[in-house]
Amino acid sequence: MAVAMAEGSTPIADAQKRKIEEEAGSDTSSAKRLVPDALAKMEVDAGLRIKNADFSPELLHVYYEKMFPFTQMFRWLSYKNDPKGSSRLTEKDFFLRREFTFVLQGDIFCRYLCFRDVDEFKAQVMARQPIRMEIGAVFTHPPKNHNMVIKDAYKPLEKSWCLTLIWMIMTTFGHAVQEQRSARNAGLS
Repeated sequence: MAVAMAEGSTPIADAQKRKIEEEAGSDTSSAKRLVPDALAKMEVDAGLRIKNADFSPELLHVYYEKMFPFTQMFRWLSYKNDPKGSSRLTEKDFFLRREFTFVLQGDIFCRYLCFRDVDEFKAQVMARQPIRMEIGAVFTHPPKNHNMVIKDAYKPLEKSWCLTLIWMIMTTFGHAVQEQRSARNAGLS
């Protein structure tokens, strides 16, 4: 079987490709599926738009349902001010006054979001499936009421830096996609 070396390829890469093709037989479509995931890198442009053919709303749903640390995020962002807590020292509405922004597929920004507790936070994330989350400041009033409060009364009490969680989501997705492909290639799914 003679295989011509493609322009810009190396003998090692060609040998690996031949081995994959031989293992897959003459079916070149299955040979393409066996190419390591490292070759299919995710591209993110300057506007943080995902350009990966492997992005899947179904995987995003699985990620939020099974892997996203809702309780830990709630504890971290509320500074343990649990609205269901019994201590007099807790600010029951602390988490409610923190602003969130969700970016949905298609670069749709949902600003001035806030949540009473971890259950409402999880319910909204599951319902909207954001591809990016931004965490904002804690204000004097709930952000959803920003238009109903006198401008001078609506102020940030604790300014936060904006944290974009896309890197965490996509890093985890990369591993999930890789595991799914490995299972599929092994005939497990």
